[in-house]
Parts: sequence; C-alpha cells; structure tokens
Amino acid sequence: MELFNETTDLLLSKGLEVRSPYIPYLQEVDMVERQHFLAGWWGKQRPITAPEITHLYSNIQTNYIGTAVITGFAQVVNSKDVRDYLIRGKEISMKQIEVLSKYLQESDLPAL
Repeated sequence: MELFNETTDLLLSKGLEVRSPYIPYLQEVDMVERQHFLAGWWGKQRPITAPEITHLYSNIQTNYIGTAVITGFAQVVNSKDVRDYLIRGKEISMKQIEVLSKYLQESDLPAL
C-alpha cells in the first residue's frame, strides 16, 4: 500500500494521474425544496447527483478497459470478419466514453 500511495502521489504531481471525482462531506444540511428530476426538458438543467457521478465515472472506466481488451483481441485474431466486428465494438465503446465524459465535463468534473 505504501508503494501504491507513493506511486499515485508521484503520478499526480507530474500530472499523469487523474483522480476520480471527489465529493466532500457537507458541513451543514441543505434541504431540497423542489425535486424536479425532469428538468432539462422543461426549465433549467439540475446538477447531477453524487450517485450519477459515480455511475458515469465507473462506466467510463469500464469502457476504457473494454476498449483495451478489444484492441488486443483485434490485433491477434485470424478472421477478418471477427476483427471487423471487434473494431466496430471498439468504436461503439469510444463513442460511449465521449458521451458519458460530456456529462461530467459539463459539471466541471474530471472525466479521465
């Protein structure tokens, strides 16, 4: 754990590591007065919630891992049809990363 922490600190200081979005604990309770989760279609867009941030970030990470795996398989597969199928899957995954990252970036959060 010490080596992991030192490595992470070094990567952060060099700007090579991006931390996942962090939501600090609130010092005081702020009650919700109007719950309008359909906003954006009608009216002002509401900020995304902490669980939404968590799900978006984990989906982006999962898609990055899947893209890396698909790239490896596409490089070694013998069949051109299978290779084309895998490359199409990689393109879909990259599009998903782009769409999901947009939501985090609109809320001024890091998206990897």
